Amino acid sequence: MNRLASGKLPATDTALLRLRLLGRMEATNLTGDSVLPIGGKTRGLLAILALGDRKPVTRARLAELLWSRRPDDLARASLRQEIHRLLDALSPLGVDVIDVQRHALALKPALTSVDAERVLTMTARTLDLTPQAGDVLLGELNGLDPMFDEWLSEQRARILRHVRAVIEGILRESADPAAIADAAERLLGLDELNEVAWRARLDAAQRREEHGEAIRIADLCIDAFQAHLGAQPGPETMAAIQAVRNGRSIAGAPGQTSAGSAERAEGSAPWNPARSATPAIRPGTLQATALFVAPVSLQGSGADVAGYDALSEDLSDTLDIALSQFGMVSVVSQSDPLLSDPRHGVAPGTDYVLNAILRPPARRGTVIAPPHGGGPSAYAAVDESAADPGGAPAAAGDRVAAARLVLRLLDLRDGATGHGGAGTGAIAWAMRVDLPADIAAREAFIEQLAIEIGWSLMLIEARRALPRPSADLAPSALALRAVLLLLRRDPLLFDDCAQMLELAVQRDAQQPMIWVGLTFLRLFSGFEGDASAFEGACDAAQALASHLPDSMLASILLGLALTMSPGRQAQGGAVLARYVERAGTVSGGLIGPRLAEPALMLQRVIAGEHAAAAVLFDRFQASRVGHSADAIADPLGLLVAVLCDRLEEALSLGRVLVSQYPRQTLPLIATLAALGGTGNVKKGDSEVAALRAQLERLHRGMDAARAVRGLVFLPEADRARLVTYLQRAGLA
Repeated sequence: MNRLASGKLPATDTALLRLRLLGRMEATNLTGDSVLPIGGKTRGLLAILALGDRKPVTRARLAELLWSRRPDDLARASLRQEIHRLLDALSPLGVDVIDVQRHALALKPALTSVDAERVLTMTARTLDLTPQAGDVLLGELNGLDPMFDEWLSEQRARILRHVRAVIEGILRESADPAAIADAAERLLGLDELNEVAWRARLDAAQRREEHGEAIRIADLCIDAFQAHLGAQPGPETMAAIQAVRNGRSIAGAPGQTSAGSAERAEGSAPWNPARSATPAIRPGTLQATALFVAPVSLQGSGADVAGYDALSEDLSDTLDIALSQFGMVSVVSQSDPLLSDPRHGVAPGTDYVLNAILRPPARRGTVIAPPHGGGPSAYAAVDESAADPGGAPAAAGDRVAAARLVLRLLDLRDGATGHGGAGTGAIAWAMRVDLPADIAAREAFIEQLAIEIGWSLMLIEARRALPRPSADLAPSALALRAVLLLLRRDPLLFDDCAQMLELAVQRDAQQPMIWVGLTFLRLFSGFEGDASAFEGACDAAQALASHLPDSMLASILLGLALTMSPGRQAQGGAVLARYVERAGTVSGGLIGPRLAEPALMLQRVIAGEHAAAAVLFDRFQASRVGHSADAIADPLGLLVAVLCDRLEEALSLGRVLVSQYPRQTLPLIATLAALGGTGNVKKGDSEVAALRAQLERLHRGMDAARAVRGLVFLPEADRARLVTYLQRAGLA
């Protein structure tokens, strides 16, 4: 066990405060007594200072990392309280180890030692400082705050990058097989899918003439990739494994040359793992995300399920087709005999399984209408002796909406799949829905449901990829990380998101998720007053639609972006009309309707049909269940409510939004306008004053005219009315 894993510091360490951040967090004095603060925020504050490279950390930065969802004044007040708690916890040291300045804080270097700092300065000579597999940096502080989580992910990535660089340097320079094997094993303890390390272990075993050990390592490597990814390692690693199994030397290994190898220089260049590494497809890259759609199973027996066999088959086919049209996952059908895996009943390399259970309505004697092309005889005959409560017998072909579909998305990479078939694995997502009785409505609903399933899978993959450094991510995963950050509704993150998306475009502009991310980014930028961003959203949405011409999600985003771009709103209306024709009036907490309904409301406002827009707003509000798409939908729904003079509903929604997302501009403007629209604003109104103060903090010198200048998609009369409402609320 190395010194850090055991929690023991070097004997020469005379620091008054000794911090252990790798593994279970500890803070001890010279005699080993704990001075670790109790509260999570207090520990988080100490951790930020400890990983600040001994430089002062501003109070603004500390407040942002620990209270990102609170207004600035409340965040600063909370920070002051936590500073006092931290100083109290460390008071037994007898000396101030924190330099508390007016605008910043810092740990005093001469009085403190931090285990993570030593890892960040480790070299080949201090390899025993390498963290062990269980030494997760500040694992108990996960979930402290969204911004803290992002900071913590970057700190973990920073440590892994340094350790990887040191160890790969050893693998590149060392000629000692034992040293190579030891370094490679340490790296695999932190990064089990590091192909450079696996190839180095194989080479070291071969050079020691341990053929049996080399074969064992080859098997371990394949098992690791199958367990995590359901796939093989990259081509270069597989070539090395094949060489080991055939008793040949690994091409390109140290001291070896390989005919035709790109790594040769004058025929004798040594193997260079830093150059020859082939990045694996890792969890979260999406390049290997494969979804197996299991056949819809029918729950029940006998008369209870009479007539539903054909429906379950029809639902299986419809889900298959709709998920394929979603376009951003690889759908594996159960009907392909070439891909069937007899051990698990799913295709090799499958990441997720979609299980669906059809539950017929409790009342017998009725059936749902058959699929297209079939009459009542397409289903089994009904039991006409089972009368309804009114005494009338049920007839074949009666359409009911009580049949229920239960959906579960199972993650095969999160646990053992066992031998129970497609129904095993960890549940990553689930939903229960009632099916419409009408055939056309049902098919439209399933298509919307498929978009929801695909979108949910994308977000699961994005969260899975969060701990990994951006450099390890494929372009689609970079885009998903940007989308995940954008959904936090914090303009401070927009620049980082733009950089991720720009890098993703440079690597592979053909990935549809990149254009989803760019559409989102530009819509959010428009919400902050950048009117030109809406035109950019149109361009991104058009690129998405060109990549996925059959995708309903692409059509919705294109219709929304066109609606918000002056001169192109008629085009947006036409796109949305086709969407309505295809989707009908599907509502509820699904991503398709949540994004489409604000666009349809805005189309009515643009046409001067405010009463019709108000009806749509009522439906929008009634279907609220809390969805990631609300990040875009809520600000627009709030704006429409104000313009339709549904001011009480607007205030109810606006107060929630400005409290949860205080740095988002459009909700602030719309809520302030709603207060002014009521005509009840009195001098000294504290709520109005707080909103104006927050708007001033975000945009110095903001006045009513400037506040609506970015809302270029609204008719002039509506913008003028917003100016009037804002002026009533005291915005000059």
